[in-house]
Amino acid sequence: LGRYGKDCGIAAVAVDGKPAREVNLYYDWAAYGQEPFYGESLFHVFGLPHGDHTITVTVTGTSFDAASGATIAIEGAVLYDGPEKRR
Repeated sequence: LGRYGKDCGIAAVAVDGKPAREVNLYYDWAAYGQEPFYGESLFHVFGLPHGDHTITVTVTGTSFDAASGATIAIEGAVLYDGPEKRR
């Protein structure tokens, strides 16, 4: 969980040491007459077997051309253990 913003950039996400994807967190709230809010879902991964896993988020230092920075703001994570259990 985290936020998107005009000052945000691109993060590279890996799961268990394998690259998963890059996530572009740029969003210009003001252009749509909105205020920024937090706790947004930034990345999902499904179908992992039960057990320990490692998610690595790397700040690439790159961003969308219109971005004013390359910030990556992470607030937390939500883990589900099966289809109906939340921890």
